[in-house]
Amino acid sequence: MHIVLLLARIVHIGCGIYWVGAVFFINIFLGPSLDDAGPSGMSVMRAMKARKYFEFIIVMATLTILAGLYLVWVDSAGFDPTWFRGAFGQAISVGMLLAIIAYILGVFVLKPRLNQLGAAGMQLAQATDATRAALTAEMNAARQRVKSVSIVAMVLLLIVVVSMAVARYL
Repeated sequence: MHIVLLLARIVHIGCGIYWVGAVFFINIFLGPSLDDAGPSGMSVMRAMKARKYFEFIIVMATLTILAGLYLVWVDSAGFDPTWFRGAFGQAISVGMLLAIIAYILGVFVLKPRLNQLGAAGMQLAQATDATRAALTAEMNAARQRVKSVSIVAMVLLLIVVVSMAVARYL
């Protein structure tokens, strides 16, 4: 059992570091750089999509959450409600809830919008002047939604990291 707990902690922390780091990288460096690059930034996005970068982030996030749920299950003796009443359990619970919300935003809001942006970008490359304005407006709206939701997810994950880091000391 000890080795399983150790592996679960390694998976939880390692994959969590990757997930949070990727979200911060995208929001702070990649997104603004792509905006600065203009239309040529779409080639970077296509290359990242071909390498399944965003799917990899989802895999890391999924492993983080599953390992975290397992660790909580073990630590709380099978989700005993008493454990959740303590300061440690409450801090971990806040982190779990916010991580799950960030995950849902990533999988069910951001990923479809990124796919929509990619499809619109492909259409834009072959668009006539008559359809170019509508496609550009659609892409700008999707881009704004991605930025807004990405920032929310980043803030949620920052709170998750803080709550997990300080939980033992509450």
